[in-house]
Amino acid sequence: MDQLCMHRLWFLLVSKATTADKTGGDPAKRLGALAGLALAIGGKEYQHNYKRGLWKRHLLFDLLWFIQSGHTTRPQEPHSPSWLWAAVSGAVSQQLMIDEKGFTGKRHVIVHTATVISGPESAEAADEGLLVLKCPVLRAVNLTNAESHYYTVEVQSAHGGVQARFAPDTVDFDQCRDFVVAEIVREVVYEPGGQDRVSEVWSNGLVLRQVREYRGSGGPRIVFMRVGRFWMRWPVYWSSFLRGVAEEDRVFGNGIPIRVV
Repeated sequence: MDQLCMHRLWFLLVSKATTADKTGGDPAKRLGALAGLALAIGGKEYQHNYKRGLWKRHLLFDLLWFIQSGHTTRPQEPHSPSWLWAAVSGAVSQQLMIDEKGFTGKRHVIVHTATVISGPESAEAADEGLLVLKCPVLRAVNLTNAESHYYTVEVQSAHGGVQARFAPDTVDFDQCRDFVVAEIVREVVYEPGGQDRVSEVWSNGLVLRQVREYRGSGGPRIVFMRVGRFWMRWPVYWSSFLRGVAEEDRVFGNGIPIRVV
């Protein structure tokens, strides 16, 4: 998949640049360090396809960044939307299960479960850094510190609670708040042998918390802020789950519009 390959190559550069970051976490300087590379990659049209460290052509993959090391507190006066890696300090990385060695030889399918909503609403809110997605959204509870700076949360699905790995963007996120998870990309892995026998199903997405109401032309709307990234392996041994893989709304819920600042 060309989008996935381009995403990987770009975030290899982002990872190297942010690991060696000498800007003190300043968002403008962090983005400035990669501006020349973005121009070289995108050519004259890069301004239409590249915004604030992310590429339009593979935006859904790019949204799945996480802070691998060097976490700090969130800036008191943030200058970037929370869904941008430049909004926080630390070494930025990316990881999908397709990159794991254990899946060698297995058929692997990536499904985009989120769509970027286009139209007047997104255009109107662009200056405020409002990202509007339509994707499955589920409540997350029972936050637990698992290892180092990683946590686990229990995602409440229609079939029961499922444990997800949660990598927070900063060290000062509010652990008392209720969270939701927004699924961006789903990975389905099939057993080798040519049969459509599901081996594993993974959800990848954003961990969010509600921050305020946005009042645009359509009136008040709930707005969320990104607090981290999640990975979740679904229990494929549930018979009801396997039946629902082909009927996604039975397992994951219908996608709903969600606004992230």
